[in-house]
Parts: sequence; structure tokens; C-alpha cells
Amino acid sequence: MTGIELTAGIITASKFIFMDILLVIIIIIVMQPILQYICNYFKIGYDDSDNKDTKTRSDLSVHTDHKTNLQYLSHPKGGLIPRLDKNGKHMRVYPKKH
Repeated sequence: MTGIELTAGIITASKFIFMDILLVIIIIIVMQPILQYICNYFKIGYDDSDNKDTKTRSDLSVHTDHKTNLQYLSHPKGGLIPRLDKNGKHMRVYPKKH
């Protein structure tokens, strides 16, 4: 095998690898909105801080302090605040008795 044949083989293999990577990227770009639509339609991943009727997400996460059973809300951009009920009291979760 000559140096030219070896170089041509490497270039050909590189093209196939590039095309495979490009195909995976395109599949991810196409599938992400489809999967997101399906999850939103069937309300997969919603929690009780989201509005299921209007299909809007609050982007808040509910956390429970397991020592006190008090709940808190956090946002992906940061911050942690107490979760309050309609009367303005800190919400508490009561564990289920077995």
C-alpha cells in the first residue's frame, strides 16, 4: 500500500465518520421538539406547580425537607423560596403511614 492509497483511505474514512456524526446531530435536532411535544401533550414530567389545563410549565422544582417535611420551590436559574399555601402558610407534606 502506498502513501497515497493510505491517505485516500484515511480521507474516505474521515468522510464516513463526519457523515455519521452529522446524521446523529440532525436526528437529535429533529427528535428533541417531537419528544417535547409528546411529553407536553401527555403531560409527562408535570408536577403540581405546573398548570396542566393550559399546558404551561412553571420551571419550578418542588423540594421537601425530609427532616421538617416543609416544601420549597427552586428555579433553574437559582433561588430557593418557601412554598406557601393559599393562606400564606409554609406548606408541609405529611408522610404516609404504612
